[in-house]
Amino acid sequence: MKNMKAYYFITAFLLIIFAYLIKQLDLLNLPFEIQLSIIPSFVFLFNNSNLTLNYDSNSSKNSNTKDQSFENLQPIKFYNNAAALKNQIIADNKKKSGLYMWENKTNGKKYIGSAIDLSRRFSHYFSKEYLSYPKHKMLIYKALLKYGYSNFTLSILEYCSIEDLISREQFYLDSLIPQYNLLQTAGSTTGYKHSTKTLKKIRESKIGNTNRLGFKHSAETKLKIGKSLGTKLEVFDTFTQSKIVYDSILSASKAIGCEDSTIIRNLQKFAATGLKKPIKKRYLISKFNK
Repeated sequence: MKNMKAYYFITAFLLIIFAYLIKQLDLLNLPFEIQLSIIPSFVFLFNNSNLTLNYDSNSSKNSNTKDQSFENLQPIKFYNNAAALKNQIIADNKKKSGLYMWENKTNGKKYIGSAIDLSRRFSHYFSKEYLSYPKHKMLIYKALLKYGYSNFTLSILEYCSIEDLISREQFYLDSLIPQYNLLQTAGSTTGYKHSTKTLKKIRESKIGNTNRLGFKHSAETKLKIGKSLGTKLEVFDTFTQSKIVYDSILSASKAIGCEDSTIIRNLQKFAATGLKKPIKKRYLISKFNK
């Protein structure tokens, strides 16, 4: 709009000058041949002014912000509907390290992240139980739960070595300034602020805390820990419909590929609610009492 106004202004200005010169130089009384030689000069002047205007218009378009420079960003992989393409997303990125971006289709807000194993990271994202875990306060988790996976696109910005993950993530954080990223420093908690309630809990947890370097458990505590970890477990594989008994929580966790603390929490939840939930959506754990 501004360029069009400038165009009309310059055109009017040149016409005024042209009329003034015709009057002052009495061009209409000059021989016809001379008139023909003068008119092209004004045409040339007018065309040059038009070219200058176009150049200014193009140069203004090129002086873009950082965000605009990424309009032509071509991700390695793009998934338009994260919900519909869940299985493909996990399969495509198995054992690959790199950078990814979630984008909300509703409001355009973005989240930039990096992972050593993208497939494993995405498996966490697609677990609503994981996202809704009380200790997880990330904005992207809340957004995925609120808007749903179908309202998000997922882009693999690039694959890179583990050593380059932090530097590449910082590059995209600085360039795109994603709104869902609370932390603007890759691989750091700089800028994150705990709530007053959380800070109070942290301080209280440190008071009288004996879980520190050099501390030794009593013989009674060691016995309890040993009995707990040495509990025999029956693991039922819902995929193969087979049962295996393990001598301890530790051996069971190694066999099914999870942390021993995951099994302990699973058993505690069962004891409290009476509900059995399969670990990794596959394994049902129970104590072996035979």
